[in-house]
Amino acid sequence: MIKFIVSLFLPFRKLIEWTGVDYGQFITILKLKLLMDNRRSTSFSSNRGGETRNMLLMQSGVFALFGAILTGLLHVIQSAFVFYFVIHSMVMIFTAMLIISEFYAILFATSDNSLIHSLPVNGQTVNLARNAHIFVYLFLLGFSLSLFPMISGAFKFGLASLLVYVISLALNAAFTLFLTNIMYLGIMKLASGEKLKNLMMYFQVAIAIFFMAFYQYGIRLIDNTDVFNMFLTIHWYTFLLPQSWFAGTIDAIATFNWDLNHIIFLALTIGMPLAAAIITSKYLTPLFNQKLADLEQGDKSSPVRRTRKTGGKWSRTAAKVFTRKAEERASFTVMWKMIGRERQFKLMLLPSIGYILVLLPLMFQGKGINDVVSGKLYIALLYFPILISATLANAVLVGEQKMSGWIFRSSPMDSPAELFKGIIKAGFVRFLIPVYIILAAVVIFFWGPSKIGDIVVALLANYLMSIILFYYQTPRFPFTLEKSAVQGGSNGIRMMASMFLVLLIALLHYGLISYNVRASLLLIPFYVALIWYVDFKWVYSRITWKEIDRNNRY
Repeated sequence: MIKFIVSLFLPFRKLIEWTGVDYGQFITILKLKLLMDNRRSTSFSSNRGGETRNMLLMQSGVFALFGAILTGLLHVIQSAFVFYFVIHSMVMIFTAMLIISEFYAILFATSDNSLIHSLPVNGQTVNLARNAHIFVYLFLLGFSLSLFPMISGAFKFGLASLLVYVISLALNAAFTLFLTNIMYLGIMKLASGEKLKNLMMYFQVAIAIFFMAFYQYGIRLIDNTDVFNMFLTIHWYTFLLPQSWFAGTIDAIATFNWDLNHIIFLALTIGMPLAAAIITSKYLTPLFNQKLADLEQGDKSSPVRRTRKTGGKWSRTAAKVFTRKAEERASFTVMWKMIGRERQFKLMLLPSIGYILVLLPLMFQGKGINDVVSGKLYIALLYFPILISATLANAVLVGEQKMSGWIFRSSPMDSPAELFKGIIKAGFVRFLIPVYIILAAVVIFFWGPSKIGDIVVALLANYLMSIILFYYQTPRFPFTLEKSAVQGGSNGIRMMASMFLVLLIALLHYGLISYNVRASLLLIPFYVALIWYVDFKWVYSRITWKEIDRNNRY
């Protein structure tokens, strides 16, 4: 599969060499990166200590499964423009999320410079291989996610639409990648060293909110008054949405409609990704490599930061409420402090909070107060924090101290389960509980105190999902993995899987309150029993010192 992937770059050899890249070295580096990824055992799909192969195929298969579910939602759309507009919107938001949450560390990895500096390889080649590595994953994600939808589209709108879609998908991934590159380069000009790292962390949240809002706004342009005849009116601002460029091009070829609007869409589809690629590769790469070198120096010589002394009253109170044993309470207290300081952890987790902040106001857009109160929209609001739970399990593993696991291994605990229970509870209380309190306040404000029972039910469901996701993965000590160890879409797959599972849980909740407004209270003893089993029985058989030693390095 890797040979096939790298062979796809052969038609572009002249263009690649024109940018100053050594094609042979570029292919060698790219093959090595993909080979390492294909053999890597990620936290989502680990085979319990053995070596995992064909990870690319495995991840592609999982995304294709979710794409098949998406096909069932798209079959009612009769307009080619709307059909491919929705697909490209979904692909764009998932690729943007992956760039933000997964590939930040690859894009800004200084290890490439350290390893290849002594070799006769120029910066252009290294940087293009790095971007091509990310592009392959973005394209595979988009292709797998839209495999079944685009086959369905081929039957509805013709084989030509299928061929054009594949090309537009590659242009979509390239444009998203290069646009993100340009944004990062802009922020890198504002600071350097340690300040750049801190600024970049908060920029991650801002760009996550931007992409999510961009996607949500685009979807809301579709008139779905008649589900079977949805349409999208083209206004001047429609040309500002990249997904409309690609959808308009496919629609033009599928329907042989070559009016002025579709010609503009075609020009933007070809011109914008090409312009972004040339600007990034030819002119911005030297600046990027220089800033990356400065960042590497900052990594080596950053001064020790002084941290503020805090009373920790809230953390001590939370530890007493959420923990049972002294060992678990100690783990909770230590992790409370660590997760507040770990930059890599916050880089992965904060964007998921940003998604919720974007979705919250959009849920009420275009709805009157009477429509809101009379509906059951609060069920969706109460399950939004699953986005945090899905990210938290992976985020707590990633850090800059890869060999620090011996500190946790030396802890005087009969069972490491107490350590891991304190870890997930600290993350849940510090990051998920505050968001949930805000959402619960919104629910009480609009729907009244009568929904407190539903708030309790959803809180238990969110907590249950958090501990299951964390305990189910391969047991590794916190902050001891490189970001690349959980890259390649594993976090995206986890998020999608958890979204599907929480959809079933939310539908169960919705079905019960539709039958009887108090029927959902029956879930409280059910969830309490499951939490007790997971937290006091299953975790001790799942996380043992034997499993810890099999999956951690000291």
